[in-house]
Amino acid sequence: MTSPARSTYRWTDYLLGLLILIAAGAVFYPTVRFLQPGQTPPVLSGTLIPAANLEEIPPGQALEIEYASTPWILVKKGHEIVALSGVCTYRGSELVWDAGRNVLVCSGHGCTFDRHGNVLWGLATRPLETLPVRIEGNRVHVAGRAM
Repeated sequence: MTSPARSTYRWTDYLLGLLILIAAGAVFYPTVRFLQPGQTPPVLSGTLIPAANLEEIPPGQALEIEYASTPWILVKKGHEIVALSGVCTYRGSELVWDAGRNVLVCSGHGCTFDRHGNVLWGLATRPLETLPVRIEGNRVHVAGRAM
């Protein structure tokens, strides 16, 4: 026959084990979510739309726009303008233009992309999505394309 003290220790051991499992799950789950690649929203096919005036984008700078409910960044270097997704290909975090280094930096994990959307550093393995850009007069136009 087991003593009452021994039975109390057994339940305490079970409870302590359960608490340890819950604590491990609370640490493990966010860690796995952090390391798992996220889903990048799809680019929708659409017509040519005006995005900005040329004067709104100084040379060597960027302008954030929204197209098809997704953030996009227009980057200007000389006379060339590139429309890049404003969403990181690793976890879907927002990208921010770093004018000092002429790169896009992920606000979530620090992934770095050049002004053409190529991965320079970080956990991202795919380049940024781009949109076709057309300049007509003083207006910059962008268009989606089917995936």
